[in-house]
Amino acid sequence: MSFTSAKKQFLNNSSGGALKVFLMALITAACFFVPYIILNKGYFIFYGDFNVQQIPFYQLCHNAIRNGEWGWSFTTDLGANFIGSYTFTP
Repeated sequence: MSFTSAKKQFLNNSSGGALKVFLMALITAACFFVPYIILNKGYFIFYGDFNVQQIPFYQLCHNAIRNGEWGWSFTTDLGANFIGSYTFTP
């Protein structure tokens, strides 16, 4: 079966398979997220690596460059060179 015939068969499928998959995913997501929304009185707080790591890294980099302290960073691990430690940050 070629890709185009499979695509046509999927689009012409009248059984509503795509709708079933969408509703199943929606119900599963609701089962995971709604309890947290209820516990937090209507708020869903997303907590992840971006909030905990990237934002402080950007703030530290910005302050170091503005203050001219880009040689050695005493706030990184036990102390490390600034450029070598933060070159992965886009």
